[in-house]
Amino acid sequence: MKTAIIAIISIMVLAGVAYTEHGMVVFQDSAYSAIPQYQLWNGTGWSSANNASSVGDVIRWVVLRNNPVRYEKILGTLDTGNDVQMQFYNGTEWSRVHNVTMGSNHADYRHFDIAVEQNSGDVIVVYNNNTAGSVAYRVWNGTGFTNDVSLEMNSTGQINWARLKPRQNSDTGTERDGANRSC
Repeated sequence: MKTAIIAIISIMVLAGVAYTEHGMVVFQDSAYSAIPQYQLWNGTGWSSANNASSVGDVIRWVVLRNNPVRYEKILGTLDTGNDVQMQFYNGTEWSRVHNVTMGSNHADYRHFDIAVEQNSGDVIVVYNNNTAGSVAYRVWNGTGFTNDVSLEMNSTGQINWARLKPRQNSDTGTERDGANRSC
């Protein structure tokens, strides 16, 4: 049984060149698996299942995003160890697993999300930082992550669900850090 399914099916276009790989689906093939699996869509059919990098504990939630600026698929997972982890696919292989946060509040809710800035291609991951009334985020620039940045929310409780939405054709949003990043 395939669980924790999320898919994107979109044509990657960079500098006017359409890539032959159109989309990807990421899933957990077993209810007790720490290894995400993926399949690629070529426009007419799905590839066989392949393994991404192991995240260490059983996967509870997955988020998959497409980078419109550089050839990159972004996979975020939340596992039963309550760790939010990221890995990146460059069209050939997955990167190592990057621990964004360890031991977040609980894995029952998807309290993290990923957005890609439309002009720079920077990747923002926001997550529950175990502090009531705030969340934290980090930015991936294609080679590394920034340190955690905390954002105060209009809430006194823990954040159980996160959703980021990039502003089209922009790197700005309503919440900004010193680098004018949206969050």
